[in-house]
Amino acid sequence: MEQIEGLGDGDFEINWAESGPFVAEGVLTHLLVAGGVQNDFPGTVNDARRLTADFTDALIEDRILQAQVAICDQPWSTWFHDEVGEFSLFIYDKPVKRIHLLCLTESGEESELEDGEE
Repeated sequence: MEQIEGLGDGDFEINWAESGPFVAEGVLTHLLVAGGVQNDFPGTVNDARRLTADFTDALIEDRILQAQVAICDQPWSTWFHDEVGEFSLFIYDKPVKRIHLLCLTESGEESELEDGEE
């Protein structure tokens, strides 16, 4: 995991923390339940748990114990707003040699969408 570096222009110091896939589900559940700057999760804690378990199952199916996971809560690319809510989840599905990367960023203010974006 120490080989993951920042992307784009800029000088980024990145701290990826290795984790387990079950911890990743818990972190995602917390992010949903804690809400964001602009929105709160509309369901219950159990709804969030089911959603994050389903999300993980959709990615790595029954290979959850063989997955490598790293979590980062810092901006590592100019894509991030570098304000609040920076989060990345890196999952390496070893048996099928597939990488999944979930990146979240949230601005403190609502931003205007460009034409055609939702």
